[in-house]
Amino acid sequence: MSYDIASDKTEKQTQLGVLIRNQHIRNMLKQKPATRFQRLQDANTEDGITLFFFSLINVDFEPQVIKAVFFDKLDHLWKEGNFAFPDVLYFCGGIPKRLRPLYQQFISALKVKQCKFLNHIKGFDKWEICQLLAQNADIRHYLPETRLFSGGNSLRDMLHIHGTVYLKGCYGQRGEQVIRVKKISATMYEYRFFINRLRIGKVTFKRLIKLLSSFYQHNTFIIQQAISLPDKGGQKMDMRAELQRNGNGEIVIPGICVRLGLVGSPITIHSRSYRLADYVTSTDVNINHLSERKITNFLFGIYSAMEAVYGPLGELGIDFALDTKGKLWFIECNSHPTKVSLMKAYDEGTINQAFCNTLAYAQFLAGSKRESDCDNLSEQARLP
Repeated sequence: MSYDIASDKTEKQTQLGVLIRNQHIRNMLKQKPATRFQRLQDANTEDGITLFFFSLINVDFEPQVIKAVFFDKLDHLWKEGNFAFPDVLYFCGGIPKRLRPLYQQFISALKVKQCKFLNHIKGFDKWEICQLLAQNADIRHYLPETRLFSGGNSLRDMLHIHGTVYLKGCYGQRGEQVIRVKKISATMYEYRFFINRLRIGKVTFKRLIKLLSSFYQHNTFIIQQAISLPDKGGQKMDMRAELQRNGNGEIVIPGICVRLGLVGSPITIHSRSYRLADYVTSTDVNINHLSERKITNFLFGIYSAMEAVYGPLGELGIDFALDTKGKLWFIECNSHPTKVSLMKAYDEGTINQAFCNTLAYAQFLAGSKRESDCDNLSEQARLP
């Protein structure tokens, strides 16, 4: 069944288009939406937003119409329909290289239409972020030493200084381009990475460079000082904070999660997650000395520094860590957080509120701010 609401726009409604991968569209039409998209739909309980999901291949530029998927609340089914270009774009999916020119054309068309962008319209370049944050006097002392890989000597120098380093693709996501390298003798090096399973090897430096060439192909990557993370039975611990802007345009923190990675894994993506407050009180990990103010100031400082460069951001996932000596470290920012850790660690009310924030901020951007429970967020700036 097709439904055409391209011309069914009213002044009271904000047209929020969510750009996602085409695979997600196919799953929706099979009535199997990804959890985060179902939760976003579930949070849309009022009449102020028309919410639809689409992939780039279904954008028609000449009449400026998008063939998209929406949830029919009467039939309780995901269906296809035709929609006008949105008032607000929420970018939630990677764009294949072959479609990047088309994506740029789409973004240009949206700018002409004066569409607002809820979040950053592309992924962050890790090297660019490190360089920019290093210029901020309030932030630079939280940054691990980072260099752009420029050949074997750049890696050899960092290993000589730090012994263990992390290699990260500048545009890598979900740990797919992360390798941990440790110097274990004068001539041998251990590498670890996780793709489907944990992979560990010991090689000479020459073989290591050959492996990196194959692994990264022609993609640029950084070399970063390894942080001495707390370790519980071989599980590394770091943290993920979800930060958003709410219906009043204010920065709030729906949740801060402690993540424990798989045993031996160099990353915590495939992890168990806990609310920070619960983890502090239930374990002997020495993070009790960190005050609420210190953590929130750190996170708000990162958020503000990012916005100073990239403009207003509706949301950020900030990965950070506390080392074994109690020092806070910035790891990276995620421009399109999936809220996986939040959904693993927090209660239904907190999770729903996080998705409600997204909708409320979309209306704030569109200039049709509503008064609802979604705007009652004053307590969320406190440490969860």
